[in-house]
Amino acid sequence: MRTLYSVTMLHPDGATTIVDYVDELGWRRHGFDASGGYLSVSPSGASALEQLRNDGSLALVHELRKAAEALTTALRDYELEAAATLTRSLASNLALIAPMAVGGSPAQAPASLRRDRRELLEWLARASGDAWSDKIRRLGQSSAHDRQEEARVSRAIDVLRASRERALRELAADRAGPA
Repeated sequence: MRTLYSVTMLHPDGATTIVDYVDELGWRRHGFDASGGYLSVSPSGASALEQLRNDGSLALVHELRKAAEALTTALRDYELEAAATLTRSLASNLALIAPMAVGGSPAQAPASLRRDRRELLEWLARASGDAWSDKIRRLGQSSAHDRQEEARVSRAIDVLRASRERALRELAADRAGPA
């Protein structure tokens, strides 16, 4: 098992939550008390990252992007390893070995990982769009004299727009590819 993504969230009371994505188990949420004592682990979902909104929409979008990139890399690694294993098997004159002997067709990744990645991309697109709209409103309300705030919000708008567009492109490519 490999941890593909992990984020630590500190709480005002000193407690800590760690959210992990483990390749064979999916999302897991770990709780620690203020003294660092382990409280619990439980199955979770990407929704556990929602707490990052408290730190600002950019923090949530940033972590969603990192998680989506980690799951994308894991899918590619799985597909490359499956293809390499099949090629090695065929090269050693074991031509009768079926693709199922290497864990499935090289073009197919574990269904749960693919599904979780798609869900994460959909959430990234929504979170980026929501935050983008909020920043546009904020830009409209900012004082014409506060150039630094205007520049900060404009940069955030650019990042959020790019994040949303990237998520939508990846979703479209994913939907167009093999099921």
